Amino acid sequence: MRTLLPHKQLKLNLPNEFDGIVGIAALCDLRPNEIILFEHACELVGIQLRSEARALPNMPTNIFFVGENAITLQFEPVQYGAYFTGIYYPVYKWHAAHLTDQQIITCMIEEMCHVFWGIRDEIQVEYKVLDVVHVRYPELNLGDLYSTEWLQ
Repeated sequence: MRTLLPHKQLKLNLPNEFDGIVGIAALCDLRPNEIILFEHACELVGIQLRSEARALPNMPTNIFFVGENAITLQFEPVQYGAYFTGIYYPVYKWHAAHLTDQQIITCMIEEMCHVFWGIRDEIQVEYKVLDVVHVRYPELNLGDLYSTEWLQ
């Protein structure tokens, strides 16, 4: 099993901080706007990482865009276990819920904040997402990013 998926296969323009640390795979079809949103989310995360002089964790992280099918792991013949950090974006749920571009990019940034900043708490991560978004959009607030039900 490969521990890092090359993002080159998606032809993405990503921050240098992601090189050698973040692998990306689309296990489903992505709409053109979703690719653009992901690149923008990564750009904002990269800017925030640089502004904090924070390096990504030294653990490879794979980001998966998934459809409705389950993910299957394939092991090498002499491999008896594996570990990895992963972010999973259920694209089919975005489509079914008719999420807006702003909701999709918020989801993307939130999951990266959980992993790259090591934040488990859902409320704390929302404030980190706001920090990341404020890099380019200082006028936004939590209510702009999250529905009131999510903030409970």
